[in-house]
Amino acid sequence: MSQKISIGSFFERIEAIMASSWLISTYFKAMIYLYAFIVGCAELFKLKQYQILVLPASIYIFGLANLISPSITFIVITIVPYWVDWDTTLGIILPGCLLLIQLLKSYRKSSVTPNNSSQE
Repeated sequence: MSQKISIGSFFERIEAIMASSWLISTYFKAMIYLYAFIVGCAELFKLKQYQILVLPASIYIFGLANLISPSITFIVITIVPYWVDWDTTLGIILPGCLLLIQLLKSYRKSSVTPNNSSQE
């Protein structure tokens, strides 16, 4: 799967560094998503503290992950062929639509001027 990458005679085992940085960044990305999910649920249900949802949400996501992808074969057959479409949709199209909506709202807000003149 991985090959020994060597640059010159002083950079050895770069693939180990790359794999470690990938694992660490994936962990932090998952924690940010978990935090956003928990805070969003706390705001949705109007809870004063979000900490009460940490354990139930973690258990829920762990179980859901095992339910959605039971094996690596399932992932390779089902998810990998459509990953480009999914990534394009969530990475480019959805943020683009949200940006367009925000720009339209700000344009509409700036073009409508309040009428403060009093006519008697």
